[in-house]
Amino acid sequence: MSKRTSTRATHATHAICTQISPLRAVCRLLAVVVLCSAALASPSAYAADIPTFTFRGTGWGHGLGMSQDGALQMAREGKTTDEILNHYFTGIEIEKKTTSPRVLVNLDANKATRSTWTIAPGYATGYPSTSNPGDTLTVEWKVDTATQTTEYADSAGPFTFGVNGDGNITVTSAKTGTKLATFPVTALNIRPKAVDPGADLLCVVDTSGPYGTAYARYQGYLQLKVVSGKLRLVNSVGMEHYLDSVVAAEIGKGTTATRAAQGAQAICAASFVYPKASKGTIVSCTTSDQVYKGHSYFAGATKRASNSATSLLGSVANAAVKEQLHRYVTYKDAVVAAYFCACNGDATANSEDVWGSKLGYLRSVADPYCAKSHTGHAWTVVQTGMQVAATLKAKGASVPTGAGSSVYVSDLNPTRGTGGWVKQLEICWSNGSKTTIKLADNVRIKLGLKAANFAVTNSNEPTGATSDTTPAETTTTPAVTKRTYQENNALVKRARGSWKRVSHKSFSAKKAYRSRTRNAKITLRFTGTAIAWYGQTSPGAGRAKVYIDGKYKKTVNLKSAKTKRVVKLYSVSKLSAKKTHRFSIVVTTKKNSRKYGYVYLDKVVVTAGKLVK
Repeated sequence: MSKRTSTRATHATHAICTQISPLRAVCRLLAVVVLCSAALASPSAYAADIPTFTFRGTGWGHGLGMSQDGALQMAREGKTTDEILNHYFTGIEIEKKTTSPRVLVNLDANKATRSTWTIAPGYATGYPSTSNPGDTLTVEWKVDTATQTTEYADSAGPFTFGVNGDGNITVTSAKTGTKLATFPVTALNIRPKAVDPGADLLCVVDTSGPYGTAYARYQGYLQLKVVSGKLRLVNSVGMEHYLDSVVAAEIGKGTTATRAAQGAQAICAASFVYPKASKGTIVSCTTSDQVYKGHSYFAGATKRASNSATSLLGSVANAAVKEQLHRYVTYKDAVVAAYFCACNGDATANSEDVWGSKLGYLRSVADPYCAKSHTGHAWTVVQTGMQVAATLKAKGASVPTGAGSSVYVSDLNPTRGTGGWVKQLEICWSNGSKTTIKLADNVRIKLGLKAANFAVTNSNEPTGATSDTTPAETTTTPAVTKRTYQENNALVKRARGSWKRVSHKSFSAKKAYRSRTRNAKITLRFTGTAIAWYGQTSPGAGRAKVYIDGKYKKTVNLKSAKTKRVVKLYSVSKLSAKKTHRFSIVVTTKKNSRKYGYVYLDKVVVTAGKLVK
């Protein structure tokens, strides 16, 4: 009941009480007190209904192609550049070309344009002095088909380029404010003394690059073009120098131990940019394409005057780039975009689950390396249903009116693709409506999570147990109830003994118990007519004996050629529904084995009954 309704009820009761006996008036008043109490209690009752969602995931990024953290770990373990790439990409070849195209990079992070850009020589050989006149800028433009040039010594610089009322480019001395020239063109090039290959640099005094760095230095040459009355600044750079910057920025400058990973990143980055570079398409300097910071930067005008610059490159990364230069990832004889992200979790995704298109070289593969590479592999996010609703609204998802204020998310139902990635998410709202987010990358972005490789729990659902109904063979037979108990169920935890918990994305609840201690035992008590045990098989797995009600039934061998998870290892049916049963798993092995293989318990499924203490 709203407060307004409560007020109306109070006035009505007062009118009645003036016409009836005192006793009846007291009864009416008590009724109003009850109604008002209910109205005041309703907000807290409403809040109690809002669930809390716990997202437990691994990875960071879209989940396609090479994991940078995984590549670093593979390099530390002695894998080569080609081994890294062939692990993450399916059916590829590494092809070496004779040359590579130049790359055009928009140096404004937002791909916007500005009214002016201030540019100066980069002083690769020292700041100008009496004995060293320093670098010069060569401004180059075309009139018809003829190329015109003008040189500007830095003694008059830095130089501010702008646009006049006629849409032509002007240049002014930033030192004196004197206009030096007006060029009768809408596009021109600015070159240092020498173009790639070479050590000469250009310095962009204004903030530029992916993170808005002032006094950044770039190799190659700069292009200015009038776009809608403003100036767009583009760096035309050779592939090698482009990769020098991208590799150091994307995966790190590297060490001797990780050089193979820097090499793999170089090939991925070259392959990613190759289709655009070949067509002369301008790319971004941000993660929307690849992070390109340039060569180095001065920490202000004073540092520029002393030629004290901070390098953005690394010797290991540069050496890896040079070693892998002109090598590209190809699939069916064509260079392909070799996607990469920070971390894929425990498995990469299929391309159709992430972006909708099926690409043969982007197939899901296990990634056991990413978890070993860093401590931030796994992450947890906890939000109320109202907070999830507000996030979805802020991220542009389809939401009902009132989402995040009066309408909250009541449940989330994920559909998983290969590798555990959530390729579709059904969202249930407190007003009874439902919406759906399709494709894993959309799920990640709209929820504001690091990756779409996650499990989610709802505080309004029972912990560790879910129910489903299996239809009977005929419509005349009653449905049979099955209950699933995962490793986080209290009764399973209680029975685990010396068994240890381990994590993996592909386990049904992202975790399981395992042991390789001889005679390690788990005993679960249950009622019902059947029980099934699910776990992991692998090349190094062990064996376990199974007992029902204290009687030996079978020795289960968990060894297999490939690792498989959530495998039904043993089941028994036709048990008495009138008694409590005991299901035991005991780790065992051959007497002459040097060590015992692991035995896993992921979950158990009980039919027509439940686990009991």
